[in-house]
Amino acid sequence: MKNIYLVQPTTENVSVAYFPYAAGCLAAYAWSFEDIKQGFSLRETFFLREDFGDILKRMHNPF
Repeated sequence: MKNIYLVQPTTENVSVAYFPYAAGCLAAYAWSFEDIKQGFSLRETFFLREDFGDILKRMHNPF
């Protein structure tokens, strides 16, 4: 199975963060197809403002 990670960090340093709408729409649409559900694994969505090096360390075999 191929690991998929979505990355859409907020551009501002805010105290309240919301799950990004665009990333959520892409994931919902993609996972409506059976062949995508069978061949890919949606791992983690990164949307908080974090160091990209730390994000990369948490990814395992991204496709």
